[in-house]
Amino acid sequence: MTADRVQYFRDRTEPMELIVCRDSGISYPLHNHVSVFTAGLVLDGAVTLTLGGRSATYGAGRAFVIPPYAPHTVQAAPVYTLLTLCVRKDAAHRLRGKALRDRVLGLLDAVPGLRLTQAQTAELARSVGLMNADPRLHFREPRLAAVERRLEVFPERPLSVEKMAQAAYLSKYHFIRSFQRTVGLTPHQFQIQNRVRKAQRLMEHVESTAEVALAAGFCDQSHFIRHFEKCVGLTPAVYRASRRPLAAEDAGQFSAGMNFANR
Repeated sequence: MTADRVQYFRDRTEPMELIVCRDSGISYPLHNHVSVFTAGLVLDGAVTLTLGGRSATYGAGRAFVIPPYAPHTVQAAPVYTLLTLCVRKDAAHRLRGKALRDRVLGLLDAVPGLRLTQAQTAELARSVGLMNADPRLHFREPRLAAVERRLEVFPERPLSVEKMAQAAYLSKYHFIRSFQRTVGLTPHQFQIQNRVRKAQRLMEHVESTAEVALAAGFCDQSHFIRHFEKCVGLTPAVYRASRRPLAAEDAGQFSAGMNFANR
């Protein structure tokens, strides 16, 4: 996947991000988006989304919504062009309704070369409206909440499964089972995912890939690159190149390249 086929755009004043992915064959393994609502609109081709134990294939013109924390996979079927909108849940709850839809449409208008049909715009607006209507909330089991939060905020810090289990006052066996049932990922998968998310944020202001890898908690650069590509679908180098600024006359309050905390 080359940088000219994927672009990241962000709203400077609100925690929302738009990803434009063209002619992609990337599939994403099981993961979740921490504290973020995600809406996807298929522009061409198709993707198969597995969410909540159910799989559905979305073709051109169809949109889907993924609630915060919900484990899911995305499979290419076989090639697709996709708009992905990520909105942090506090912004989705605060803006709501028309204000949220208007904000999203403003972001779409700022993307150079992106022109949606009336039907596509209506479908995306419908999915945005479902962000706050979706009743599925993330249940944080009290004994696991502190461990889960630590892995979200400080994923780079070494923390063995034994220490996690002790903090949750559970045996190692019961901790792993309880964590996977609640979060949808094993503790190790969740920690690696959050290390990659932290690396994405660090790449906003740290140029050295080796420095980013170490600061995000990876033991070496090759280990970091392998997990980054598995999680993001791009190498760190291609990811950096994909964050392109908007033209001055179109940008307004928008620019390229946001990766907000706890995605």
